[in-house]
Amino acid sequence: MKSTVKAALVQFSPWPMREMDKNVEYINTQIERLSQEGNELIVFPEMSVTNFYEHHENGREEYWNTGTITPDSEQLNRIKMKAKEHNCYVVVGFAERSEVVGVIYNSAALIGPEGIIGVARKIHFPGLEKQYFTAGGNIEVFETPLGKIGICICYDCMFPEVTRILALKGAEITVITSSIWEGGEKGGIGDAEHKKTFWDKLPQVKAVENQTFVIACNGGGSHMIGKDIGTWSRLGHSKIVNPNGEIRATADHNEEAVLSAVLNQNELVKSRSQYTFLSDRKPHLFQEISLNK
Repeated sequence: MKSTVKAALVQFSPWPMREMDKNVEYINTQIERLSQEGNELIVFPEMSVTNFYEHHENGREEYWNTGTITPDSEQLNRIKMKAKEHNCYVVVGFAERSEVVGVIYNSAALIGPEGIIGVARKIHFPGLEKQYFTAGGNIEVFETPLGKIGICICYDCMFPEVTRILALKGAEITVITSSIWEGGEKGGIGDAEHKKTFWDKLPQVKAVENQTFVIACNGGGSHMIGKDIGTWSRLGHSKIVNPNGEIRATADHNEEAVLSAVLNQNELVKSRSQYTFLSDRKPHLFQEISLNK
């Protein structure tokens, strides 16, 4: 990892899938502004380019036709050009259209001046997402001049094995890109107050137990999930946290917000020197995690 990395996140409410070009324009505007302020890594929420589906009887077909893009799409190419122009690294979320017709991944691309460095695909899905997305099959860490970056997408951070594997594969910066829902007038997944509590604590827990910096970028605003389901609000409360669990920047509720902080390699070295969590593990005792299906 570089001695210092200035990182930013942008908590915002993406436009619907039919207006994804507005998302690209917004993202590129933020990249230009934040890179000029010295930010080298800029993170956007889950589905920040395409947004989510609108659920109905033919919702999956509509989403495939209207709301999915490939890594070499015109939309991501525009973001690649902006990252190259401003010599920075960017994480954006999108509904990835597979080469197999009808298969859609919930993905996040790490983009740099050299192009797309890697694509992470969400593995676990809550509720309706199971009807729309296919699970990814890899947990990868991407090497960049800034440091080693691991990406965890929303619900995947509820499974501690995912972020632990990222740390064991060398991640120094863990990016959590999410769209955690508060719910809406017709309900949501889980209790909104409970979710506020655990989402408020989760980035710090992930940072401490895995001894990495955590950039947790949640969405803001709301989204019409479907006529029968209603409009759901996102929780917001994005954070940047150091390896000791100290909050370097935090956002209020779910309004639009931009956070920035300097990640100092010395903090990573100090944390891993004082507390040897990763080397003190006893993996031979953890086999039941994979065997107990």
